[in-house]
Amino acid sequence: MTAPPGGRSHQEHLEQARAQILDLLARQAVERDLVQRSGQRRQDVVAGLVLRQQQAALEQRLAQFHPADVAFVLEGLAPDARRVAWGLVRSDRRGAVLLEVSDAARRSLLAEMATDEVYAFVRPLPPDDIASLLASLPDSIRADVLERLDQADQADVRSMLSYPAVTVGARMNFDFITVREDTTLEAVQRLLRQRKPLPPHTTQMFVVDRSG
Repeated sequence: MTAPPGGRSHQEHLEQARAQILDLLARQAVERDLVQRSGQRRQDVVAGLVLRQQQAALEQRLAQFHPADVAFVLEGLAPDARRVAWGLVRSDRRGAVLLEVSDAARRSLLAEMATDEVYAFVRPLPPDDIASLLASLPDSIRADVLERLDQADQADVRSMLSYPAVTVGARMNFDFITVREDTTLEAVQRLLRQRKPLPPHTTQMFVVDRSG
C-alpha cells in the first residue's frame, strides 16, 4: 500500500478508511430500509442501484489495502458490520487476511463459513498457513477441509496439527529447497529457474546427503 498523501501517518490513514467503511455501511442500511418500505417499483430499482454502487465502492476500497490493513479495519468493526465488510473482501485474498486478524475475529468469521468457502481460500496457501487457519475451525469442518487437500499437503498439515500450538512443531514450514552435496552451482541455478513459484522467503537452501 502506498504512503498516504500529505504526510499523514499510516495509522491515521487506516482510521480514516475504517470511518469511510462505517459510513458506507450506514448508507447501505438506510438504502436497504428504504427499499423494504417502498411500495413503488421505480424507487426499489433506484435504491437497489445505489446499494450496488456503494457495495462496489467498498469492495474497491478494501482491495487497495494490504491484508494486514484489511485485518486492522475488520477488527475495529462491530460483529455485524464486520460480517458485511468481510463479505466484500475478494475471495482470493481472504486466506491472507485471516492469517493477519486476531484469533477471536478469525474464529468468529470462520464459524459462519461453509466448508466449500473455507477450502476455496485455503487451497492456494502453503501447508503451514493452512494448518494455522484450520486450527481455528471446529473438528468436523477441519476434517472435511483436510480430506479435500491433495495428499502431500494433507500429510504436512496433519503433521503440523498434531503438535500443540505453542511448540516448534506447530510452526514448521515444510516448503523448502534441498540440494545434494555433490550438486554443481549450475545445476542449482537450473533447479531454481525451473521451480515456479519458489517457497516464500527463500533465502537459503539445505545441503543434504543421500539420507536427507
